[in-house]
Amino acid sequence: MSVIGVIEWSLRKKNQLPETFKFCSWACMPKESRETIYYEIKGGTPHTIKSGKNKGRDSWKGCQDITTFFVPVHEAKEMAVEYEVETGNCYVCQGEGKTVSGMNFVSGEVRYRECSECGGTCKPKELFQGATQ
Repeated sequence: MSVIGVIEWSLRKKNQLPETFKFCSWACMPKESRETIYYEIKGGTPHTIKSGKNKGRDSWKGCQDITTFFVPVHEAKEMAVEYEVETGNCYVCQGEGKTVSGMNFVSGEVRYRECSECGGTCKPKELFQGATQ
């Protein structure tokens, strides 16, 4: 998980998005810059592929309700604090104590490591714990 997961959590909550709504595209903007100023996140209600090698997967091709959200970096940081205050979980690992360190695309095996933000405790860092109490 990452700040993207927290942004999705916050957008879903603030915009009362239905459970069928799924996010499909994330980008750091502007693309020409080394510094991210805002995130561009897109989503909609996908349909399920019915045949072929991708049968059962979601597809947004032809989706009529694609919605684009623009989230400034400072707002994403506020969303992270809000997430930690409301859930009591670390915003990076979202209470799992681990983050993805890599994936083998042939076997599908996902490798994890201890969350660098909370040290595997699943709780917010000291910086945010003052806001949670």
